[in-house]
Amino acid sequence: VVDSINLAITADTTAEEKAQKIKWIEKSPESSENFGYHLVRAMHLAGRCIDCSECERVCPVDIPIRFLNKKLEKVAKELFDYKAGLDPEQPSLVSSFKDEDPEDFIR
Repeated sequence: VVDSINLAITADTTAEEKAQKIKWIEKSPESSENFGYHLVRAMHLAGRCIDCSECERVCPVDIPIRFLNKKLEKVAKELFDYKAGLDPEQPSLVSSFKDEDPEDFIR
C-alpha cells in the first residue's frame, strides 16, 4: 500500500501523528497554507515519486497535485539525469552527490 500523504512516514508513525508534530504549517483551510504544505511535500518527494498518481486519486477535491511533482521530476532528469523508481539500489536524489552535479544554485 502506498502512503500517498508522505512516503517518509515510518511503520510506527501514522499520518495523523506526523501531522500533529508539524508546527510550521498551520492547520488551516487557507490556500497559502495548503500551497506551503504541498510545496514542501513535493520537495521532500523529489527523486522518490514514481508517478503512481495515488495522490490525485485520493484527493477529496480533485486537485491535480501531480503537476508539481512532474515539474520536479523533469528538473531532476535535466539537471541530474535522475529518474525515480528505475533501480532499487540507486541512492535517492537528495541523499547522493556527484562531483559533476551542477552547483549554479549555490551562491
